[in-house]
Amino acid sequence: MSAEADPSEKRDLLNNLLQALRYFIDDRESLNSIGKFPNVYDAMKALQLVVPTTETEDLTSNWLELLVPMKQYQRLNESITKRGHPLMEEDIREDHLLTKAIFNAAKLMRREAESLKKQWTATDDKSDAGTPIPDAYAELRAFAHANLKGQERAVIEALCDAGGELPIADLAVKHGVDWDNPFQGYRNAQTRLKSRLKRCGWTLVRQSNAAWLMRTSVESVSN
Repeated sequence: MSAEADPSEKRDLLNNLLQALRYFIDDRESLNSIGKFPNVYDAMKALQLVVPTTETEDLTSNWLELLVPMKQYQRLNESITKRGHPLMEEDIREDHLLTKAIFNAAKLMRREAESLKKQWTATDDKSDAGTPIPDAYAELRAFAHANLKGQERAVIEALCDAGGELPIADLAVKHGVDWDNPFQGYRNAQTRLKSRLKRCGWTLVRQSNAAWLMRTSVESVSN
């Protein structure tokens, strides 16, 4: 039975799912992306726990279409590992077909999630007309203000201002960030911020040459 979720919580959970899907479906669609599937799984399960299935019927259908080839892919790789000899031609062919099916299903799921986000946003805009839109990053801003200084604080505040995502090249020139080498600067900041952001349920990730803020509290759902 799904518990009731307020509109802002629903939006946050859906945004978490969309971020996980974007991270899963990278530009190259490489097999390495398969290793990021647990993030999608946790984000979807967190959404299902608090949002009635009547609201996510089509999204859930897309989710099942993703799970089927994903499980087949896992079974194939377990079988290959147990056999312990080089891939046969039929293994390569099945691997290719399953990988294609996985990413096609993930793209359909992302499309439906984006459609659902528009529906929820439109509904909330009508019901909250004239009411200021709450800042989804208010708690993170407060944490950064109280616990971070200098460049680290500037990085988090710039990402919060941009809705949680910025190309690394754009982030590098933000006031207070000023990285001469954008990607080295990002790597250094990510390392320094990792343990600090973990304390407040956030993480900083890189996807397609962009920096993303992502919630990590959903990880506890699958335990």
